Amino acid sequence: MLQNLRNLPLLVKVLLLALVVVTGGYAGIEFLISRNFIPLSPTSTESPSVEYENFNFYVEDRQESKVIPRVQVQIISDGPPTLSQTDNNGYSEISIPKRKTVKILLSKDGYQTANYQVNLQTTLNTTKTFYLEPNSTASNRNLVVPPQSSQSTSTTTSSPGEKPAPSTATGGTLTGKYVGKWFGNLIQKNSQDNSSQDIKVEIQLKNGNVGSKVGSVAYKYPYYCTSDLILQSLKLGTAQFFENITVGSCISNGTITMNLIGDDILDVKWERSGSPMTVSGSVTRQ
Repeated sequence: MLQNLRNLPLLVKVLLLALVVVTGGYAGIEFLISRNFIPLSPTSTESPSVEYENFNFYVEDRQESKVIPRVQVQIISDGPPTLSQTDNNGYSEISIPKRKTVKILLSKDGYQTANYQVNLQTTLNTTKTFYLEPNSTASNRNLVVPPQSSQSTSTTTSSPGEKPAPSTATGGTLTGKYVGKWFGNLIQKNSQDNSSQDIKVEIQLKNGNVGSKVGSVAYKYPYYCTSDLILQSLKLGTAQFFENITVGSCISNGTITMNLIGDDILDVKWERSGSPMTVSGSVTRQ
């Protein structure tokens, strides 16, 4: 009989339902539902899928500014940890949830373990540099990756080669014309996508000979890194420095060239061999 009811025309079913409501009330409707004559709409219980995106990074020795091969990488998010390892160039590519913060745990014999936190909503998908320190001098650190490094250099998924060492310095002494505090905005350009961005910097310089530390750079906004400047050469009003990042996750081993324009303007250019990024502009004496 129920099969015959299911085969009735829709108008007849509606009239029959009205009759059931009048005569049987709620109990009658419940009877039809229980016999699948009035099917309920299914509700989805599926959870939204998680989007993943590639995240690339190097691991370097903070003191010696050299890459560290075969570092153990542990990615901690929802569920069990994911294990990985850097290659012989200290490079690794991992997939992490696009809208979640994950912890990246780095460990290597002879080095202190380091914890980094990454969220791709605030960290652009570019190559970063993480640091480990030798056991003899370092303590465990909990670091947060800044939104984007001014020296972030690549979106490639292949393993880049070894990073360059500073070139041999030539003679010269940084003099009082350079000495002082300089402040201004530089422009970061990426030749791969023709993008650009302003970077607020503060540069401090002091007297010193070639091969010695003669100053520092503080990247104030939107990146938060500081570096030491080692004088490489000085001739004809042009000073060249090797930059070593000391705080933050910006990439070390860049070269900064500075040219005096009068007494109160300093033309600045950062570049790094093999990088699509350049940072340039002018700062004024404070």
